[in-house]
Order: sequence, then C-alpha cells, then structure tokens
Amino acid sequence: MSIRGRGTRWGGVLVAAALGCLVVGGSVGATEAGRFEAFIASDAHSERAAGSALAADASMPPDCQQRQVDRRVDTEILLMPRFEGPASAPTEGAWMERWAVTRCGATRQVNLHFTVARGGEIMVDVAIPGETAADPGQQLGVMQALAPYARDALDGCADFAVVDSRLSGLPVGSMPAQGSEDPIGWSESWSVAGCGASRTFLIRFQPGQARSLVRITPQ
Repeated sequence: MSIRGRGTRWGGVLVAAALGCLVVGGSVGATEAGRFEAFIASDAHSERAAGSALAADASMPPDCQQRQVDRRVDTEILLMPRFEGPASAPTEGAWMERWAVTRCGATRQVNLHFTVARGGEIMVDVAIPGETAADPGQQLGVMQALAPYARDALDGCADFAVVDSRLSGLPVGSMPAQGSEDPIGWSESWSVAGCGASRTFLIRFQPGQARSLVRITPQ
C-alpha cells in the first residue's frame, strides 16, 4: 500500500511516497504523517474501511453474491490529517482510499472519501469506482453533467450508476501535481450501467484556476 498526495491542487500540501512511507517538509509534518500512517494501518480503521468498501460494492450493478475485499490499493491525502494531543484518531483532514474488491471472478476498485468533521467524527462517502484521478468536487461536477447523456444512452433509464472509470493514455498513479497556474488536462473512460444496459463515455478534464471544465463524448 502507498500513500500519496498531489501538491498545490490539495491546498498547498505536498506529500511524496517513498518506500510506502510519507515524506513531508518539516518535523511537524513528518510527525503528523507518521501518526496518520499508523492510524490507517490500525485494525479498527482497516475493518471499518473494508466494510465500507464491501457495502459500496454491493450497491453497484451487476449484482453479485460472492464478494470479498482483496486489499487496500493506496491512500491519497486531500487535506493533511492532524492529531491533537495523544489522540490516536485524526481531529482534522481528508483523504481517499482505493480498495480492490473481488466479485464473481472479477476485481473492481472501490474509492472511499474520508473526511474528519469538527469534534473528530470520521465520515465516509463513496466516490466514483475505478482509476479516476478526479477529486471529489470534479467527480460531482461530471456526474451532474453526465446525467442527461446517460439517461438518453440508456433509453430513458433514471436508475443508473457509474460502475467503473479508466485513465486514458496515462498510467495509474502517474498524475503530476497540478498547480493553478499550470493546469494539466487528462481523459478518462467512465462506464455507466442501469436498467439492464451499459454505456461508456470519454470524459476530458480541463482544469482551470476557478473550476474544472469537462467534455463528454459517448463511446
């Protein structure tokens, strides 16, 4: 498992992965990074995250009764977690965890978005499955823009879900840090399924300083 970050795109925090460990500037950052690494490796968090991954996969088509968690693929920091005093759990922070779930002979990657609310409550939301490099805000924007295309492609079906995403022409984990003055575009293939049908769309991300624009093309 690796832990990574994306530089200025995530609020100015730059994190690099080296032999599976976190490397950040300054001793305070290194301390927080070490505590976070120990937290996500703990049995309590691992069991909760794995359970969330299984629950998320169960809600995605197609239905499969034989499912098991394979492994946690990696963790991506969105906002560097912070710890107060001797607390073993973070009191602030946000991160993504990618989990591989094996179902009916195939493996699907489930993405979980964790945020720590004031008071230390940890909340988990299900993000788009697969290899997507889009942050949670971009994913929401694409889902809103994609909805009418998907309904039309699925013959009016309103009960659909994104079941997979694939980076197009870019190896997994190779997304460079994206600063606001030098935005980098990329493409992904998103697969949607519902009402017994499925379709794939090419999503072209064009991040700008204030927002991310997307171009959607049916495949």
